[in-house]
Formats: sequence, C-alpha cells, structure tokens
Amino acid sequence: MSELSRQTGVKVPTIHMYLRRGLLPEPVRQSGNRFLYDRRHVDVLRLIRLLRERRQLPLDDIGRALPSLLAADDEQAFRAEMWDEVFNRHLEAGPESRLLAAARQLFSLRGYAGVGIEDICRQAGLAKGSFYRHFSSKDDVYLAAARSIPVAVGEAMSGAETLPSEALALDRLVESTAPVFPLLLEVGARAMHGEPGHAELMPQIMERLAESTAGHLPGRRRSLAGGRRAVATAFGRLLRTNLGVDLGST
Repeated sequence: MSELSRQTGVKVPTIHMYLRRGLLPEPVRQSGNRFLYDRRHVDVLRLIRLLRERRQLPLDDIGRALPSLLAADDEQAFRAEMWDEVFNRHLEAGPESRLLAAARQLFSLRGYAGVGIEDICRQAGLAKGSFYRHFSSKDDVYLAAARSIPVAVGEAMSGAETLPSEALALDRLVESTAPVFPLLLEVGARAMHGEPGHAELMPQIMERLAESTAGHLPGRRRSLAGGRRAVATAFGRLLRTNLGVDLGST
C-alpha cells in the first residue's frame, strides 16, 4: 500500500479509510497480509483527491458518483465538464434513486449480510426516516437494487448510442457490469437456494440487460439475440477475471 500512496499522494491511513467506506475496489489478497493493488486503485484515488481538492465535495457525494465517472474513458473521467454532468445528475436525484444507487453499490461491495439499512442511508446522505417512505425493509431495497441493475448498466454504457464494433461494445458492457457483478452473482445464488422473490428475478434482470445491450451493438448484431450473446460473453469474462473460472472462448 505504501507504493500506492507514493503513486497517488494519498496517505496510507486515508487509503484504509476509503477502503472501509467502500470507495475503493477490494484488493486481491496474494498471501497473508499482502494485497495486490492495480491501475483501478490508482485512478480512483487520484480522482477522489482531485474532487476533494478542486470541488470540496463530501465523500458520500463522491461515492455516489464514482461508478458513473469511472464508466467513462480515462480522459473524460478527469475532465471538469464530466464532473459537472455526473454530479448534477446524482445530486439532483430524488431520495428513492439515491437509496437505490447506494444499495447497489454497498450490496455489491459487501454482500447482503454485510449491509444494514443505516449503511444505505448514510451512503445516500439521507435520514433513516426517508428510507421507510420508499422501502419497507432491507429485503425490499435489496430486491429493488437488483431490479435496477439493467438501468444502471445501461446508463453506464450510454457514452455512445451505438458503438462502432462488437468488440468495443463488449468491452463497454464488461466495464459497466463489473461494479454490480457481485450483486448479480449473489442474486443468482439466492435464486438457486429457493429464496422468495429471486427465482423469477434473475431471468428478468438478464433479459433486460440483453435488451439494453442490444441497443449499443453495431449493424446486424443489434438484436435481442445479439444482446443475449453479448451478455453471456461479458459474464464469462467477468467470471474469469473475478473468480478464475474459464467458460471457454469468452
């Protein structure tokens, strides 16, 4: 972590704090207390530092907007114009949208068992009373966060109406799905264990992801069947990257 601190100018205790708050991707454990940090961690730390120094934004606001900023290409993510667009959108979002965005992020980072209603409210910058005006329970917001995944992925992919090649569309889909992929896997696992509300939810999410993806594919690939193939391929890549599971030529 000292090398990460040297590269970014962010002190080690601050990096630890960002990890605890879920602002940074979890590092890969190599052995014992040795962890691997990569380009993603460097980019996120530099971006947080710039936003804190130049915009004096609170960490909760930065945390809500980071997924959208990081979905942009490297050059755009560090442009002031992009910051204005993203933060205006996130800070003007209604309470329900803010709660859903916070829930998606936290459930993806920590899993269902590791998140409480208080955590979601804190991340969304809202009082606990606001939560119960929109959701009845932790289970309710969990299922709603899962149902919102296709919309979130579609928004992250929306840098271009149609991408010029299937390869670029797949890359964008993988990048856009990666932040919520752990939540998708947990929903799938809970569906397999027969938990109420999950069995029918997973097919709905996958079909909506395919529909959203199809709109970004070029030429003849721009169909529901093409979207389904792209989603399957993207999931194969994410499984290989995150779990070391190789499903073939993905």
